[in-house]
Amino acid sequence: MKNSGKCPKCGSTEIEHLEKLMTGGGMGGGEALGIGRGIVSGSAKHFEAYMCKKCGYTELYMPEKNLK
Repeated sequence: MKNSGKCPKCGSTEIEHLEKLMTGGGMGGGEALGIGRGIVSGSAKHFEAYMCKKCGYTELYMPEKNLK
C-alpha cells in the first residue's frame, strides 16, 4: 500500500497516509506496541500508517530513519 497506493485487501486507491502515530502507555506504565508475536518498545515509539478509506485495512511502518 505504501508503494503501490492500492489496498491489497479490497483494491481501493482511496488511501490515507498518517505521518506520525505514537504508541500509548499501557496499564503497567511502559510503552509498547504488540506486533504479531514481537514487541516494539524503547525508542521505537513513532510509526507511520497507510489506511484504506473503503475497508479500513491498515499497514504500519517504522520510519526509515529508525531502521538499522
